[in-house]
Amino acid sequence: MNPKGLLIVSFIAPASTFATLQGYATFMGTLALVVIPVGAAWIVLGSRFAGGQKTWLTPLRINRATSVAICCFATLMMGRLADSVIH
Repeated sequence: MNPKGLLIVSFIAPASTFATLQGYATFMGTLALVVIPVGAAWIVLGSRFAGGQKTWLTPLRINRATSVAICCFATLMMGRLADSVIH
């Protein structure tokens, strides 16, 4: 199993996504509209960083920024999980 797929199904997709074909198509279309531009931007950003020597872009700073992003994502998931448990 792909853990990213499990996260999308568990926390991002609404419950009605897999109940009807229309809900599934709507969610997949929206997901594609988000994922494709973000992926393209990620590729462009990576190619710009690889092209030149950046003294400010160190592995330590990359790890710190990644840690902050993962923390924010985990906080959002925990909030959504707590909300579903409470209600």
